[in-house]
Parts: sequence; C-alpha cells; structure tokens
Amino acid sequence: MPFFKTLTGKIIFLSLIFSAYIFLYVGASFVFTNHVNGEGARINLAGHMRFRSFEMAWLAQKIIIEKDIKRKKELKYELNLEISEFEKIINRVKDGDKELGIKPMDNHYGNSLLLYNNIFKEWNNELKPALLALIEPPKNISIDNLKNQYEKYDSRVHSYVEDISRFVKAIENYYEAEVKRFALFRAYALAAFVLIVIFVVVYMRKTIVAPLQKLKAAAEAIERVDFDARVDIKSRDDIGMLGSTFNNMVQSLKLLFDERNKAEKELYESKNQLQAIMSQQSQYVMLTAR
Repeated sequence: MPFFKTLTGKIIFLSLIFSAYIFLYVGASFVFTNHVNGEGARINLAGHMRFRSFEMAWLAQKIIIEKDIKRKKELKYELNLEISEFEKIINRVKDGDKELGIKPMDNHYGNSLLLYNNIFKEWNNELKPALLALIEPPKNISIDNLKNQYEKYDSRVHSYVEDISRFVKAIENYYEAEVKRFALFRAYALAAFVLIVIFVVVYMRKTIVAPLQKLKAAAEAIERVDFDARVDIKSRDDIGMLGSTFNNMVQSLKLLFDERNKAEKELYESKNQLQAIMSQQSQYVMLTAR
C-alpha cells in the first residue's frame, strides 16, 4: 500500500499542507517587514538630504562673509565634510545599505527613480562644483566672483530641496503602496487558509469520519444480533482494510451463530426424540407388569 494512502500518511499529508502554509505566510511577513524597514530608513536618509542641503548653503554663506582666515579655513573644512556626507547619503539612497537593510532602487520604483536621477544629476553637474569652487577657489579670484559661486548654489538650493521633498513623497507613496499590497496578500492568505481548512474538514470527513461512523453503526447492529450488517468502505487505505476485516469478522460470526443455532436445534430435536422413546418404554414396562 502506498504510504500516503495509509492513515499515518494522510495525517502527515495534512500536516505538510498546514506547515507549508505557515512557512510561506511567516516567510512573506519576514520579507515584507525587512523591506518596509529598509524603505523607512531610505525616507529618513532622504530627509537628511534636505537638511544637509540647507546646512551646506549656510556654511557657504559663512565662508563668503567671514574675514578671519583661520575661521574661514575651519568653515571650508566643515563644508567639505558636509559634501562628503551628502555624497554618501545620496549614493546610499540609490544603491542601498546592507547595515540599514536598504535595498538598491530598481525599475519597480517608477517615478521615484526618475526623480532621484534628476536630483543626482543636478548635484553632480551644478551644485557640487559650485560648492567645491568655494572651498578651493582659483587664485586671485575676487570676492564678487566668490559671491557669484555662492549665488549659483543658493539660487538652486530651494528648488533642489523641493525636488528632494517630491522624491521623499514618492518614496512614501511607494511605501504605502507596498503596505496595501501586503494587506491584500494577507486577505488572500486568509481566504486561502479558509479554503485549506474547508478542504481538510471535507477530506477528513470523507476519508476518516464517515467510514468510522459506518463502522460504529454496523457494530451497533451486531450488538442487536443483526449479523447481516455490513460496511461499504471502498477506500484503499487502513480504514478500508479495517472495513474489509470487519465484514469478514461479521461473516465469520454469522456462520458461527448459524452453526450454533443449527446445533441447538438438532440438540432440541434429539432431546424430544429421546423423551418420546423414554415415554414409550415407560408405557411398555407398565403394560408388561400387568
């Protein structure tokens, strides 16, 4: 008999179905949680981009108006650090960060990726060169030219931050869409679980409960000395074999019961014959004695 046709095999089969469902649901929840956490960290980094854009504008302005050479040098050093940090952040937003759980952006991000590419391009082509010119200006450059370099950055920083804000909003929309998608997945998972439960209940009732109820009814019939009772179980499993064995047992009991009845009948008839013979002999003895 194939293993999965046995009662043990059926129980293992049903257990595997539930285990597979739980494994898939928990696994999907784990993947989604990690993905959502990464998107939260990405939004946070994008928020830092806005802050640091204004911070760099403030430092650039301080460099322009500062007269003290030592202090100006310190401000340039701070601005250089801000540029380096901004570079790291803007790259991590796009390329991801394993430590923060941020995955690289791909084409699934749609409009978010397009906005990021525009932000990245403007940073490298316009804003960053303008800031670097303030840190290491060409020799003999006038204050007016330095102010022009600053104004080049300052004129774009507000619209640039607005672009970053639109990018952050797009990421938030993507995040909310992912949450809704997972909520829909959970609804489908719940519906699948209900269908699995219905399948298991129907399957167990058909293959286990119903045959056992037939066996119970047949056993009660035998208890009432109805040896014509039989169970109709055609499944090729342990319960089917039990039903076949039960029918054979009832057939054997019926034969034994019939033989017993036949023996009792023959014994009764022999007893009557013996009583008749003894009665005749008693009458003969009485007649002979007269």
